[in-house]
Amino acid sequence: MTLSAADFTALKHGETIVVESSEQAAPQPHRHVFTIVDQVGHWGAPPLFVSNLWSQAGTGGRTNVEIYDMPSELASQNPPLVPIAGISVPLYAFVSGLPEEFPTVASFYPDTADNQPMFIMSKNSAADAYFSRAFCGFEVYLLEAVSHRMLSEYVLVRHFRLGNPVP
Repeated sequence: MTLSAADFTALKHGETIVVESSEQAAPQPHRHVFTIVDQVGHWGAPPLFVSNLWSQAGTGGRTNVEIYDMPSELASQNPPLVPIAGISVPLYAFVSGLPEEFPTVASFYPDTADNQPMFIMSKNSAADAYFSRAFCGFEVYLLEAVSHRMLSEYVLVRHFRLGNPVP
């Protein structure tokens, strides 16, 4: 699935977009259609740019950047971890540099961890009007300074309602 700059602009303005994935061969030829809307407000999460400290060597994958959210792993814990429904939304998910023609992403896990959330916004309860927690699955200092600033402002000012936007 590919999103254009126009798609991100539409999402930032609160619009809903529909996108289609590229064709996949297994288990049979198919495509997926996604309806996407900005779930955390009409600002749109800022684009993130990584600094040259963020290694993209080899496959382009980077291990240990996703947030622990695998349902089978959560269920296997003692006691089982059961996330509260309706309080969290991922802002960013990991996408590896591995080409789509690889047989399965799972065969390369954890090097890819594709589609695992890397940054999650959460509320205290589903009834809360605003998000009050942010969970980051990567080292924020590896972002370009402008991305670090925009992400901080997006979370703290626009969603936690702390402080004022930087002019």
